[in-house]
Amino acid sequence: MTDRRALCVGINQFANLPMASWLYGCVNDAKDMASLLRKSYGFGSRDVVTLTDDKATKAAIMARLNAIVDLAVAGKVKHIVFTYSSHGTQVPDANGDELDRADEALVAYDLAPDGDAWDLDTVIVDDELHALFARVPADVLVEAFLDTCHSGTGLKAMDILQGRRPSSCRHRRRSA
Repeated sequence: MTDRRALCVGINQFANLPMASWLYGCVNDAKDMASLLRKSYGFGSRDVVTLTDDKATKAAIMARLNAIVDLAVAGKVKHIVFTYSSHGTQVPDANGDELDRADEALVAYDLAPDGDAWDLDTVIVDDELHALFARVPADVLVEAFLDTCHSGTGLKAMDILQGRRPSSCRHRRRSA
């Protein structure tokens, strides 16, 4: 095992959504990302977990992410990758930190309604991801790839955490 861990999630089918709302390609996205990490980025086969469809419940996803973060806090992991390909949604903002009064959320396999909103036990709210990844020590690289609707603030502004700043991409200009 290396000092890297990844969780790749892809959900096409959902327990409580009609087939017309199912997706195509998300499971392939998760498998492709896992393969890419192993083949091209030095992740060992046991360092990458892939959760798809009925295995990708909110409880399972959060348990895996928490285990990875716990390893990082213990100094055993220096690079975390989280990929998520599925539906995204919005839920009412519970703590008043959103100008539009809606939190972004990742939709898990077990998505279920709760009255006229989504059951918060079946979606992963951006505030939850922010709190989880805020536990990661500053010397650990965290990369997240969110392929969902409403993923704009999926992790909140991690750059406002003390000691953190986003990395920047620099593009070289080609001379003609």
